[in-house]
Amino acid sequence: YPAGLLLLLRYGATTKTNTNILIGAAAFSLAMASVGGWLFPAYSFFLLPTRVWELMLGALVAQAAIPAISLPPRQVLCVTGVICIACGIAGVRLASTHVLPQPLLACIGTAILIYANSGAPTIVSALLSGTAIVWVGMISYSLYLWHWPIIVFYRYVVDRPLGGSDTAIVVGATIVASIVSWVYVEQPIRKRRLLSGRKAMFAVGLGSSLFLVFIAALGITTKGFPRRFPKGVVQFADGKNDINPDRDKCIGREPENVLSGNFCRLGKSNGVPPSL
Repeated sequence: YPAGLLLLLRYGATTKTNTNILIGAAAFSLAMASVGGWLFPAYSFFLLPTRVWELMLGALVAQAAIPAISLPPRQVLCVTGVICIACGIAGVRLASTHVLPQPLLACIGTAILIYANSGAPTIVSALLSGTAIVWVGMISYSLYLWHWPIIVFYRYVVDRPLGGSDTAIVVGATIVASIVSWVYVEQPIRKRRLLSGRKAMFAVGLGSSLFLVFIAALGITTKGFPRRFPKGVVQFADGKNDINPDRDKCIGREPENVLSGNFCRLGKSNGVPPSL
């Protein structure tokens, strides 16, 4: 995306051209997400092409001119945006058929909220400027990075659905980890106290990426590092695949097959024929 923008600027693309390209990318990605949510929901949820439309909404807001509208319409837009976000969090969809991605409403509401607050404060921006909310916003990216690993590993340790006390522990651990990483990692890098040189930053970024690719490839190759489990557990897990390859042929046979003695053979083919 940055490389594409640089190329567009280099060859003198106008603001209108950039906007049209962003709209086209967003529309194409949204169409992929809609189809993917029906045909391959897991891939649609995790892969980048079906998520690009979310990023393009933000790009379109950044590309848009500051709205030349008075304060009352801004207030209405802000309230509309908040309602859309709340409905999106609550799981409300724009289409009852579940074709459109569920985050669409919340993303639209966020775009409206940011756009309406461009250039002049509103009642919503005053609320969002509170000390506590600003503090959460400062560590929000760290919260985003830490919350899921902590949930996954905590559930792995306790081996049960999370209750109220478990949720409190997870939230507390996420906040603590986020503050630590924000203070000792994010801020030093942003303020050039850590990895101040471009070469050092590139080397660490490239090395980290290659390491993660290696770990991911190793996990895929070994099918999830099965040696981390006791041998008996692995045998039990493999039991779900211990089936007759012709099992599907034995399901749903017509009564005429049974009456004529045309049974589905189980066991070795050279064994004793099945009987009643």
